[in-house]
Amino acid sequence: MARANRAPSPNAQRGAAAVFAAIALVTLLSALTLAIDVGRLYTAQRQLQRLADLAAIDGARVQSQCLGDAGLDEVTAEVRGSLARNQSAQGVTPQVLLGRRQSGANGLQRFVASAPSQSADSVQVGLSRTSPARILPLFVGDETRTLHARAAAQATWVASARLGLPLGTGASPTFLNQFYGGLLGSNLALTADQYRASADASISVSKLIDARVEAGQSLPDLEQAEPVFGLLSQIAGMLNDTGDTVAATAVQAFATAVAAGRPAAEVVPAEVLGLPPDTVIGAYDGATASVGDVLNAVAGAVSDGEPITIPDLNLPPPLGDTSVTIRIPQPGKPGSFTPGSEQIEVSNSDSVFTSAGLVQVRTRLVDPITGAPFELPLLIVLQPAAARVTGLSCARLGQASNQARVSAQGAVMRFALGSSSDFTSGGGDLLAALGNVLPADLITLTLLGQSVKIKVQAGPYVFGDASPETLCLQGPPWGSAVQCDGAPAQVGGFSSDQAADYLGENLGDVRLTAKLPNGLPLNGLLQGVVNDRLATLTEVIQPAMRLLAAQLVPILQSVNLVAGATPVMVQGAKVVQPEVYAQ
Repeated sequence: MARANRAPSPNAQRGAAAVFAAIALVTLLSALTLAIDVGRLYTAQRQLQRLADLAAIDGARVQSQCLGDAGLDEVTAEVRGSLARNQSAQGVTPQVLLGRRQSGANGLQRFVASAPSQSADSVQVGLSRTSPARILPLFVGDETRTLHARAAAQATWVASARLGLPLGTGASPTFLNQFYGGLLGSNLALTADQYRASADASISVSKLIDARVEAGQSLPDLEQAEPVFGLLSQIAGMLNDTGDTVAATAVQAFATAVAAGRPAAEVVPAEVLGLPPDTVIGAYDGATASVGDVLNAVAGAVSDGEPITIPDLNLPPPLGDTSVTIRIPQPGKPGSFTPGSEQIEVSNSDSVFTSAGLVQVRTRLVDPITGAPFELPLLIVLQPAAARVTGLSCARLGQASNQARVSAQGAVMRFALGSSSDFTSGGGDLLAALGNVLPADLITLTLLGQSVKIKVQAGPYVFGDASPETLCLQGPPWGSAVQCDGAPAQVGGFSSDQAADYLGENLGDVRLTAKLPNGLPLNGLLQGVVNDRLATLTEVIQPAMRLLAAQLVPILQSVNLVAGATPVMVQGAKVVQPEVYAQ
């Protein structure tokens, strides 16, 4: 007979429940303890990483504080100071390396340590400390485990380069008013003192941003197009606030002329101020803009591209009435507050460059035999000079001051006497503008009852050197066109006087030809008459062309159309707030 199963007694059930409860409690306590340990470990690791980030930023700031490479000892001292300031120096062991920032094939940024003899642009800080004691050690030796954190930071720099002479240098206010009035589409009536004051004045970009905030712009965006009148009026107000009322009057006159002649004109403030694209507002701190450069950039930006004719340059005898027609196919860009780069091209948006120009000059001379006037047609093509700051290094043993490295290329001038349909067609290809120069009519003689045309031609000639050059300038103070060795800081290789001499010498080598009508026999008598007239005209033209060149080159340079050597300067340099790019 089978035995029936007995149910567990209540006491047995209670005992089993107690065992299971104890096991569950131990498991729960272990899980809770483990969670606390993991949380403490995570917090400690995150705090260590934060300390590494802050220390790397502080180290990078010191590494670039004088616009160049500081030594490892100085950077290490700053890293230790950063840890102390954050009350975490106790028990933390730092390791500091100097190196360079590089981009990998996948686009990720990484730190590569530099040898002692190599330059560096980044700081990597590695920190280690003993991990917090655990409530529930899982392994033998847990109490001696070490936490590690690493961060690399870089402090980039920006610098302001400038090319050419200050606004209005070497030209009369009459010419400047006619030229800039033509670009702005309305009349200007500024004095020489007002042009000089605007050329000497500068504004702080950060203060301009503050003024725009006070005017109601909660988030000023310097890379959005806006009316020219408003921007120039703000700049005029800033100059008035600093007591520079003469420059303020000049800026306000430009604003009024734009409002009258180009009422719908807009500009991008960053472009006319010479600021780099896609730059955060904080990077503008310390940036300055030359008021003269801004006015020149604004005038070029709002121009409709039509030629501007100045009917009389008021040149001394024997030049008589000399008119000039100028077309600006590519306005210059003012001194650019740009990040460093080795590339130097006019097409590069971060390069500063002078204006490109097509210039047609008509000089009226007098035939010494007949007393009748005749015109000489001079054609000039000006390709711009360009520059940008490509490197900075700080004062140290053996180098008494901070030094900026500037890459630049000079302007090139092409010129000729004669006529060219390519030149006047309005095309944008400067190289083709003097590709087909033909003899131009000069005077007409009457021989044996028939007209004999005397034609003139010279060139085309090329002057200037666009080969890349590297210049060394030092500061602060910046703003001087003098190299580190005391030599003039200029690009192009030839002075303005040499440019004028070269222009005059070649234009003096004119070729005069006689075009006889069909049926007029060229006998010895006629040949002698023609040759005498050609010799007489040549004696008048050659010295006149030399004088014209000496007068014309400074006038063109006054409106950022440079020929010959071009002054190069650094207006300012600063370090942008460092950033962490690798951990």
